[in-house]
Amino acid sequence: MQLNSENFPVQSGKLRHFCIQNRIQKILAAETFVAMQ
Repeated sequence: MQLNSENFPVQSGKLRHFCIQNRIQKILAAETFVAMQ
């Protein structure tokens, strides 16, 4: 349990980073789509 509780913040940090990356990718894709029109 101790190892789990120490690992949890790292995992949630990675998850947050992934969500931010995903959001940036969606924004970039939308900008590219607008630029192509």
